[in-house]
Amino acid sequence: MRHRFACVRTLAAALMIVGLLVPVSQAGAASDFYADTGHYLYGQFRDYWNGNGAVSQFGYPITKVLAAKSENGQSYPTQYLQRAVFEYHPENKGTQFEVLGRRLAAIQSAERAKTDANFQKITKPADSRSWFMETGHSLGGDTANEAIRKYWLSVGDQTRSILVFGYPISEPFDEQNAAPPAGDGQLHRVQYFERYRLEYHPENKGTQYEVLLGLLGVSQADKDGVDQSLRAAESANQSQPNCVEGNCGSSSAPPPTTSGGTIGRSFASLHIGDGGDGYGFNVDGLGIDDGQRSTLLSRVGEAKFGWVRQQVRWKAMETEKGNFGNSYTLQMDKFINDADAKGLNIMLSPVDSPAWTGSSQTNGVGG
Repeated sequence: MRHRFACVRTLAAALMIVGLLVPVSQAGAASDFYADTGHYLYGQFRDYWNGNGAVSQFGYPITKVLAAKSENGQSYPTQYLQRAVFEYHPENKGTQFEVLGRRLAAIQSAERAKTDANFQKITKPADSRSWFMETGHSLGGDTANEAIRKYWLSVGDQTRSILVFGYPISEPFDEQNAAPPAGDGQLHRVQYFERYRLEYHPENKGTQYEVLLGLLGVSQADKDGVDQSLRAAESANQSQPNCVEGNCGSSSAPPPTTSGGTIGRSFASLHIGDGGDGYGFNVDGLGIDDGQRSTLLSRVGEAKFGWVRQQVRWKAMETEKGNFGNSYTLQMDKFINDADAKGLNIMLSPVDSPAWTGSSQTNGVGG
């Protein structure tokens, strides 16, 4: 495995987009158009979306970029997505906080949290549940609650989970979802975190969709009264800026534009190049059983695509310099061997530098 990992490590230039079809040869494009909602992501918002979970985490964009007030009363370049609202903060330029997700779950539950028992703090449990003194809430418990805890931790360690989802601000409880398009109208076990509401879907048990994120971006756009002209579907193949705001780099010239790549609604009319060699799927083939992994990789081949791209958490793989002997490495080895056996090309995308490198970088590999 080691020689194969070494030969693909240098190719890793982008992070995982779970379940999203992308033309790998255009991974560096400055904008993408999503036919499902008829909107673009470009510049810093596109980079943040790609690097932090993409469609499974945030959903697709549902508005153009607009100026909107944040929680602090200041106006920022903003874009609404199905599950999130992105804000560009120029005061944080060059840091991991340049793009911030608005604390939608905290905002939307603020009034009910004053009286709803599910949002009241609890004392530290004596059982195996995790408890956070910062908010006075717990994670884990029965099957549904444990699935929510597992999903919350799936982005890496606890520190990263707090950065991505925020702390829990409620206990798990059963709640009726909003009617479409802001929800499915069904009863689900849910738990609120600062930025998201996690929903347990037992009908998807054993799949990556067992826990889903609520469509809080849609409901927030409704609450904020976003003008329909900003929500109306755009046409494909329009030029878009390379930057959400300001100049790109140090040039005083206006931001350059790009025609962008179109992300197809389905495979049916997609030109896949030479036998699919130039295209592929970003996948998450770790933490699943052999049968599920085989099905996942088979589907890629059946769709006539030639590549898979898998995110690798370096600090989990090489906890100490030169030490690869752990279960995470075994999982990665099995994934690479199985993908190779299916005749697929493999691109590994390393993130999260281990402490021994001296880098504090968590989203990407430090230099």
